[in-house]
Amino acid sequence: MNSIKEKVDRLVYEGYAFDFNAYVRDGFRIFRSNALAFISFASLNLLAVLLLSLLGNPYVFYGAQVLIQPVFLVCYCLTAHRVCSGETVRYSDFFRGFKFFVPVLLITLAEGLMILAGTLALVVPGFYLMVAFKFAYLFKVFFNTSLADSLRFSQQIIHREWFNFFGLVLVLELSTLVVGQFFPLLVIITIPLSACISYAVFRSLLLAEDKPGLQNQA
Repeated sequence: MNSIKEKVDRLVYEGYAFDFNAYVRDGFRIFRSNALAFISFASLNLLAVLLLSLLGNPYVFYGAQVLIQPVFLVCYCLTAHRVCSGETVRYSDFFRGFKFFVPVLLITLAEGLMILAGTLALVVPGFYLMVAFKFAYLFKVFFNTSLADSLRFSQQIIHREWFNFFGLVLVLELSTLVVGQFFPLLVIITIPLSACISYAVFRSLLLAEDKPGLQNQA
């Protein structure tokens, strides 16, 4: 814990360069290295969403999607990590993310409540927290931080370059939204690609100096 806290403190204190082009380029490289596997798993992701749509109630559908989508994000990022670590990637590696279902679910619920409370109280705009907590899942997965620390570290890191992160998130979300509206099947490309780009940012800031392999999850 001390190690990751020191990294976060250093980044917050010293600052860092936000290289949008490099993150996108690295994300594309990760995705391209195992494109068929990423697309195949994204097809399962899309199938899960379609099955949820059969629930009928749009509120239940949206709520269920909000709860499961972060787990799929973790699945993509864990596989992206193996790619960057030079490890052999097997299709079964994607499913390792489901081991984190409970902690990811708890982070999602806590994040949602804080965003809602902040918005209702007009203290912290909801969209600020939606961006600021983007790394919370990855802190939990790669550094085994507590729920509170996952949210806190994410907010501290992203706050330093919040507008740049907002721009990146906006581009990624709009890309998937536009593609989903006009070319629905192509979201099996944009969803994992967006996850790979997000991982590339996290890796650049916090994992680049680490040895291959997941911390606490070898």
